[in-house]
Amino acid sequence: GAAGGAAGAATRPYTPTSPVTPTDLMDPRSPDHGSVHSWVVWNRIDYTHYRDSVPRFCAEFGFQGPAERATLAEYLDDDPIAADSPGMVLHEKAADGLRKLDAGFAPHLPAPTDFEDWHFTTSLNQARAIETGISWFRSWWPRCAGSIIWQLNDCWPVSSWAAVDSAGRRKLLWFALRDLYDDHFLTIQPRGEEVGEQSAATLNRAGVPTVIASNLAGAPWQATLRVRRCRFDGQLLESFQSAIDADPRTNVTIELPARLTRSVDPTRELLVAELAGRRALWWFAEDLDLALEPAALEIVSDDLSITVTAHRLVKDLCLLGGPGARQISRGPRRATLLPGESVTFHTYPLPRPRIVGGLGQPAPSVSRKDFRCVNDLLEAARRV
Repeated sequence: GAAGGAAGAATRPYTPTSPVTPTDLMDPRSPDHGSVHSWVVWNRIDYTHYRDSVPRFCAEFGFQGPAERATLAEYLDDDPIAADSPGMVLHEKAADGLRKLDAGFAPHLPAPTDFEDWHFTTSLNQARAIETGISWFRSWWPRCAGSIIWQLNDCWPVSSWAAVDSAGRRKLLWFALRDLYDDHFLTIQPRGEEVGEQSAATLNRAGVPTVIASNLAGAPWQATLRVRRCRFDGQLLESFQSAIDADPRTNVTIELPARLTRSVDPTRELLVAELAGRRALWWFAEDLDLALEPAALEIVSDDLSITVTAHRLVKDLCLLGGPGARQISRGPRRATLLPGESVTFHTYPLPRPRIVGGLGQPAPSVSRKDFRCVNDLLEAARRV
């Protein structure tokens, strides 16, 4: 019994702690052996620095965002509510957390003009930060064999690193994680010098945009990759396609022709890669510099869905899910749409008012105020 179990345990590999470098216990953060933690991004530097190295396994990292707006309304009575109002401050337990939240989006997104924009900005930035890290790590499979984020959920209403808040509402980060860890994943990443055993090359945007198709399923992934460089108004500038045949548990890296990777006007162009229903985007400039026009949206809804059509490019269109509003049941919660494209948000129905006089009540209305996108943030900043 016990003796046999102890003998068996002695033959099993064991990691005494995490992070750890088995070859050198005095160097627990070596990216070349064992597991690493990556907290310097949240604490000190921009999230693009996740690309500074390629760990063998990133066992813990995270980035903060607030609880869902509907949850805030349930537990706070701040009047008015603000990023630094008493209740919000009380429910931020990270050291210097409010400053870190603002510093986290400052290189990428404009300063919010009100609390609703601040909530959307910090929620979106949390999802983007973790997307940057996981998509980078995954693009280097099998050198990087995995990642674990801190954290899945909260037990208390708080701004935190969680993907699900204490009321069980799924934050934008949760929806990002679902796609990032799908067996079939498509991404565009900067590539330059190969990241070797001792290298920590900071590629960031200095690298050449390169497509990676990651297949962690047990069967081959065969499809046609289509990539285009286009203007924000939808005009096609260059295109490229290639047959992809990814064996089980492999990555396929596709270098693109220079005519696609070099933009004429970085503020008005993007790369769009598509493979078997997956889409990856590459922006040649930060949002702060993009020439995005005000969003022009057509919204049609019924009890269980909301379909939005964009008449101009709209970046990171999100259903807010605020107090008393629709909540996502399945499918996407966030989408970037080129001119003429549509997305359908599937939602739980809201309770209808009591039937009076035998007449049915119409489905709860959905309006533009239920959505926000990067175009809105830039437009608000320009008015200041």
